[in-house]
Amino acid sequence: MAKNSLNFESFSLADEADAGIDVVMIDPRTEEEFEGSDGNQIVITVRGMDSDIWTKKIDRVAKRNAEKYKKRNVPTSVVRKNFEEAVATMVLGWSENIPWGKEDALKFTPENVAMILGKSNGFTDQLLTGITDRSQLKKS
Repeated sequence: MAKNSLNFESFSLADEADAGIDVVMIDPRTEEEFEGSDGNQIVITVRGMDSDIWTKKIDRVAKRNAEKYKKRNVPTSVVRKNFEEAVATMVLGWSENIPWGKEDALKFTPENVAMILGKSNGFTDQLLTGITDRSQLKKS
């Protein structure tokens, strides 16, 4: 078995995390892949959790909640909104085949990311799973 020589001091997955992870969107009710307007998979690319952007966003959210709620519990609705906000900062792009209303291809914008994540907890959860799955990191 081959050995992997590694200096733990310099080990980092930040570059790979910033390259992104492709998440194929699945209908949580049927576990089937969503089909885009062009008949292909709907794919959303997210940064991995080793990205500095993720760490900074989580730190900002934690500080904001600590200041606002002091020694009280943070309401569940706020925690869910925090997840959506954090996940939204991690989205790098998506396949241009996401149908929305009369549109065949929803444009990739921060507002549209928020709109999609606000539509279903299942979408946010799938992307969060992608963000935390280091085994799927692209090679930089």
